[in-house]
Amino acid sequence: MVSIHHANAKTTARVRKEIQDSDETIAQLSERLSLNHKTVLYWKHAGRVTDKKSEPRNPRSMVLTPCPNFWEHLYVTGLILLACHPDVFIC
Repeated sequence: MVSIHHANAKTTARVRKEIQDSDETIAQLSERLSLNHKTVLYWKHAGRVTDKKSEPRNPRSMVLTPCPNFWEHLYVTGLILLACHPDVFIC
């Protein structure tokens, strides 16, 4: 599996494994790897070298459901129109 890191990522799976396998102190590791001591401490005790999933645990559908009531649909459409175009008058 290919690992993709964000632009500001300072650690890779190799660096994280190195932190976990090292016998150096947190201060020595943070100095040598040019990392914050909190980052080193986190990965030292993480128990994994991969990132957590960033997607939602329970994804919700992004599809809008049809409105069963015609008048409710008109009301909601009018509110959306007013929100997007406040200078439009709806009678």
